[in-house]
Amino acid sequence: MRRKHERLRRFNPSTITVFDESSVLPASGFRVGGRVQPIGPAGKGSGPTVTVRDAMTWKYWFYEVWLPRLARIPSDRAARGLDRLGRLLAVWPGRFAQTLDQVRRVRLALNVEWDDRQVTQRLLEGLPRFHARDYLLDHCDLNQLDQLFDVEGWEPVARLMESGTGVVLLGSHLGAHLCGVHWLLRRRDAIRLLVQRPCHVSSFLNEVFDRCGDLPQREFFLKRGLPPALAIERVMTARSALRKGMSIYLNGDIPWYGPNTRVGRLLGQPHRLISLWADLAAVARAPVVTMFCGYRPGGRHRLVFDPPRTILPGQESQAVRDYLIRLELEIARYPHEAVAHLLWPCFGPPREASSSTASACNPASTPSSSTPPLSWPAQAGEAGTDQEPAPGGLPVVPRPHSAVVTAAGAATLTDDLPCRPSASVRLEMTCKSAEPFNP
Repeated sequence: MRRKHERLRRFNPSTITVFDESSVLPASGFRVGGRVQPIGPAGKGSGPTVTVRDAMTWKYWFYEVWLPRLARIPSDRAARGLDRLGRLLAVWPGRFAQTLDQVRRVRLALNVEWDDRQVTQRLLEGLPRFHARDYLLDHCDLNQLDQLFDVEGWEPVARLMESGTGVVLLGSHLGAHLCGVHWLLRRRDAIRLLVQRPCHVSSFLNEVFDRCGDLPQREFFLKRGLPPALAIERVMTARSALRKGMSIYLNGDIPWYGPNTRVGRLLGQPHRLISLWADLAAVARAPVVTMFCGYRPGGRHRLVFDPPRTILPGQESQAVRDYLIRLELEIARYPHEAVAHLLWPCFGPPREASSSTASACNPASTPSSSTPPLSWPAQAGEAGTDQEPAPGGLPVVPRPHSAVVTAAGAATLTDDLPCRPSASVRLEMTCKSAEPFNP
């Protein structure tokens, strides 16, 4: 045993080249273990260096070994390979019973009828395809991409973009959401994503994310721990991009704390979700288009764009409620695609075993004695009890390690806008998100 420990201590795993995928990886390197590993110079033994610890994780073998190979074969064969892996995951001990409880809870919350066991089986079988994101689209040209997508409702959106109108594209984490983003960015360059930068995506998306030019994508990414001044700058940049005729993509189902959030009910549970998309649409007078992307057999996808909708100042809370109802309808129709909403803890009920974790995952849960209750007064011009108060007296629930943009440093987007003073919208952002995404 002592000799074994001596050999391991002298062993430097960072010098091992596990495999050479330079032919299918971006030239700048690839991300392993939270850092970018450079690709060595051409020659014998060159290639991305991977530590033993990295090679022991399923993400490495899934994203860096298996998926790049699947992306090179026809889409129907690649989808069948992912389906076979999903069937293996569905028989994992204990996984089926735990997922079955979540499926049953959501069915009761939505008041729909489906076979719990069948939905659970299909949900687990679809896990590899969900985690594959847009990898399988990487080597498709534009014609091949058109053949893989059945698109509905795109014509009105395309006309708005061609006319120079900025559009707020509202997505979610349902189904193949990043495949829909991939399709959009292949069609239009003037689209920016106001989201946390997704990892483990295709080389095409990474290229778009790193591209330079006017209003580059890197100036729009959000992340946890974002300094308040930078958060304000990115919100103002998004507003400016909308007014220049660019489109902004956001997700409306992200748990978030602080201003620019509203409480809504999703799958039977109250959640405080980011509503920045509604505030931006009201301020910039930009139409909102809700979009969903799902799976079809043979590696195909369905992409649906709802009719454009205008949000006036004072209608933000109603718009959030309408969006959550629309999202629940899609989940009820395609429950086997709701991997995030059925399996991620942030969308589930609070757990009594860990009150701090439950509070972090469910911001609208019952507050403790040290936390003020989330019973906000209604804003002028809005009905209901879950709206935010006027910006002047916006209360913020104190959370550990969260920095909130105060009134002194807040950005008020009312300059040269044809809005009434009473309809001004103050866009503020916290530096911490409850977003447990980027698997």
